[in-house]
Amino acid sequence: MNNITGTGWNILIDKAIAITEKLEFANIESINTEHGMLKIKFTEPLDKTEQYILDCLSYKLERESARLCETCGEYGLRRQNLPVTKCLCTKCYTLEYNELMESVSPTVTNQPPQ
Repeated sequence: MNNITGTGWNILIDKAIAITEKLEFANIESINTEHGMLKIKFTEPLDKTEQYILDCLSYKLERESARLCETCGEYGLRRQNLPVTKCLCTKCYTLEYNELMESVSPTVTNQPPQ
């Protein structure tokens, strides 16, 4: 809920919310992105079995986010050659990469320094 900008992961966030509605011991502490994946943190319950269940569900949602474009929701890959690693489909990656390249000042590489 902090730094998630696109709507592609909304389906996964909705799944996390549905988990809290079905399991009385499940409460979402935070939702962020980390290394191009969704990072869902549930508040720790007192019972270790409940914690194991929440850890497994969180892990499953995080892994799904590693294959889902965070911008549009199509199949995506983690793109590490951007300033911040993101999971993007080819179309969204191309748009983002092009925007990045347009913002970088061009340098001439075939001339000696002056």
